[in-house]
Amino acid sequence: MAEFTVTISGNGTITVAGTLRHANEVDAFVAALSYAKRAVPSDDREFDEFRSALATEGQKIQAIKLARSITAIGLKEAKDLVEEIAAGSRAVPADRGDLCRMAGVAIRYPRAA
Repeated sequence: MAEFTVTISGNGTITVAGTLRHANEVDAFVAALSYAKRAVPSDDREFDEFRSALATEGQKIQAIKLARSITAIGLKEAKDLVEEIAAGSRAVPADRGDLCRMAGVAIRYPRAA
C-alpha cells in the first residue's frame, strides 16, 4: 500500500509527498490530495462527532462516513477501521491526528519556534 505524507508549513503551504510504485496506487495519491484540502485543523467538531458516533449504539454507519470524511480513505478501509475500534482491537483515537495515523495518512505539523 502506498503511503503519502501531508505536510503543512508555518505559512499554510500544504505538501503531499510519496512514491507511486504501481498504477493502482494512483487512487491512494488522489485520496492524499483530497485529504490535503481538509488537513488544516480549524476545529474538531467533525472529529467529536466521530467519537460520539463510535460510542453510540447503532451509529456505526455515521462513524464510517465521518472516518472517510476526516481521513479521505476508502469505504472498506473506513469500515474495517471503525469495526476494529468498536471491537476493541484498536484504541479509540485521541484526536484527528491519531485517527489519520491509524488510517495510514501521516500528517506533520510545523513545530512552534
